[in-house]
Parts: sequence; structure tokens; C-alpha cells
Amino acid sequence: MLVQPPVADPVKVETLDEYTLAIETRTNPVLVQFGSPNCPRCGPFSDAAKALAEEYQFERIYVNTPDAPELVEEFEVARLPAFALVIPGSEDDIDVVQAADRDMLTMAITSTCTPKLKLDEDF
Repeated sequence: MLVQPPVADPVKVETLDEYTLAIETRTNPVLVQFGSPNCPRCGPFSDAAKALAEEYQFERIYVNTPDAPELVEEFEVARLPAFALVIPGSEDDIDVVQAADRDMLTMAITSTCTPKLKLDEDF
């Protein structure tokens, strides 16, 4: 049996200041997910993000777009679900993937993030 720590729920942010503070306190890559309760594709996308968080080292920030117009404008989000993978301390421009699907998310996470070490009970 594998022993894994529970996957934390994403930090929810609504303003640019909250986003900036959340990013500044992270050391791992951060998945910034943009979604809405009215988006039929956003629920399954969130499930995919949670499943990947069990396998790879990254943290999650969730932006509920109806509550965060400032962030929607800042990141030019036009189609949901959308995400950006942010590397804290990096000076690179942040690319937002719009109308994202599970495959796009998986490719971004697996190419950027480190797999989690899995220990079994006998280790």
C-alpha cells in the first residue's frame, strides 16, 4: 500500500493583490486555474488537476472568474477552462492556455513538474 499525503485544496484568489501574495509565498510551480461554476468543462478539468497533484509536485491557485474580473482582465482570459503554470521567481512571461483540456494540462504538468516520491508502508 502506498502512503501519500492528502492533496490540498487550491488556494482561491479574487484580486491581483491576493494572487501576487499567493505566488510570492510558493516555492514549487503553481497551477493557476481559471474556471466558473457555470462552465460544464471546468468541473472535469478541476478533477484532472487534483489527480495530477497526487502524482506531481505543484501547488494550485483557483480563480473563480465571475468573482475576479481584475484577474480575468489581467490574464486576458476569454475561454474556460483556462490555466497558467507559473514558476515562482521566474521572469518569464506567463502564458495562459485557453479552452484547455485534460491533455493540455497533463502535458504542461508532466513537462514542468517533478514527480512525487511514493513510499510504501514498508519503506
